[in-house]
Amino acid sequence: MQENRQKRLERLFHSNNWTDDDRNWLKDYIDNTNLAELQLIALDEFNSDLLNGKSLLEEKLSIEILNNIHNHIGNELPNKRKKLLFTIAAAASIILCLSIGSYFIFHKQVPLQYAFTQKSDILPGGNKAILILADGKKIFLTDANNGLLAKQEDALIRKTKDGEVVYTAGQSESSNQKHALLYNTISTPKTGKYDIVLPDGTKVSLDAVSSIRFPASFSSKERKVEITGQVYFEVAHDKTKPFRVTARGVTVEVLGTHFNINAYDDESTIKTTLLEGLIKISASGQTGLLKPGQQAQIGSTDSKIKIINEVDVEQVVDWMNGDFIFNGEDIYTTMRKISRWYDVDVVYQGSSKNLQLEGRVSRSKNISIVLKAMELTGKIHFKLEGRRITVMP
Repeated sequence: MQENRQKRLERLFHSNNWTDDDRNWLKDYIDNTNLAELQLIALDEFNSDLLNGKSLLEEKLSIEILNNIHNHIGNELPNKRKKLLFTIAAAASIILCLSIGSYFIFHKQVPLQYAFTQKSDILPGGNKAILILADGKKIFLTDANNGLLAKQEDALIRKTKDGEVVYTAGQSESSNQKHALLYNTISTPKTGKYDIVLPDGTKVSLDAVSSIRFPASFSSKERKVEITGQVYFEVAHDKTKPFRVTARGVTVEVLGTHFNINAYDDESTIKTTLLEGLIKISASGQTGLLKPGQQAQIGSTDSKIKIINEVDVEQVVDWMNGDFIFNGEDIYTTMRKISRWYDVDVVYQGSSKNLQLEGRVSRSKNISIVLKAMELTGKIHFKLEGRRITVMP
């Protein structure tokens, strides 16, 4: 009876005795399978939930298996297909979790470029944020109990069992007009992210090192918020109250839509990407309209609005979906993402000016897994010492 795909993959990831037929089969499999299908295999067939909370023992096994794959076929693949090893490597790690008892089979020396995992590792980020109320009181949302957190005028602030902060506006419009708006701020540190539901029902997600300042109850005329860092919005539709977002001198105006703003201070360009609806961009006296799939780029020096007609929306919101997607991205942008999510310092050894990576890896993994996956492209190596990463092309 012919060996099925899953059984064959499992056997190869566990075996050091590969035949020429085995090697050619896996090379052809990687070369002829698109990335999306490989990801479905890794997620659906091998149950990636088992990767959560991996032990040091499992990490060592992962290193051995990655080396096994790389040693057998890594150098024989065309560069354009090496990025598929990202997902194959993830599948290998998942299989390892299914058979942890096989640890004692492996006793080979781990190659130097992967050896850092044995000495130190860094956990991924998670739900971390601080809520600052209008009176200056700080609530650390990570540690706060579920339920009612505070009350601002008639607005109730609650934390749900899913770790989301939800505002319920109890004020009527007439009552709201009698009081000055009470502004709250939610900010995330490095390694943090957080989800909020604003008083109007708008859903907001903050990436690491980001913030949003907003009134506990919106006025009767408009909904206006201020952000820093990277924020994703699903704006509740209300044609009577325009929703305005300001970031570093740029204003985005909508009625109801889904969009992403990347406005980190350490990025040279503010990028606003539209997923649904229609938005208006304003900056330095200029305006522009975005349609779904388009991106507005505004440079920090010339402040001109540049509309990009086709962007990889999936890559733009990779952080929302729990991934790092590196397709065509320069190494400096990539490492800034890594730095924010894992709270690490990054230094460069040698020239990395024109280095671009291809591939995808989960943000839920320890930093060692992410760096190993990036190394499988064959373009780059890393050295991890404490919370310092040295990038070596």
